[in-house]
Amino acid sequence: MNEQINIQQMNRPMCRIISNEVLKALKDVEQKFNIKFTRGNGSYSDTSYTMKLSANVIQDGEVLSPEATAFKLNAEFYGLKATDLRRTFLSGTQTFRIIGFNTRARKFKIVAEEVGTNKRYKFSALSVANNLR
Repeated sequence: MNEQINIQQMNRPMCRIISNEVLKALKDVEQKFNIKFTRGNGSYSDTSYTMKLSANVIQDGEVLSPEATAFKLNAEFYGLKATDLRRTFLSGTQTFRIIGFNTRARKFKIVAEEVGTNKRYKFSALSVANNLR
């Protein structure tokens, strides 16, 4: 049986707890429909919390996010290949994995996540092309 928590006021730590619980509760839906939910930015006030929730199709074991689809379509224009999606590269001493392409960015178009922490960063296409493993 789940323990009920009485929230008096919304704050950042409580919003994180709530969004983690929401993602946990949606695990069965992910399995049933072969999709992956991700949370986006959120905002809160003293009495309410709003968060963005996205659902992406999983195809051949890969989450097809809008960024991943954009990378496959635009990689050739920036000295990369569509198959470079999910490849790793070094920047400084950290290893990053290419996860997509931001079509709206002027300079740092490549979206990558740090291997191990899954924290997102953005890079120029030239620096990624030069550092691919």
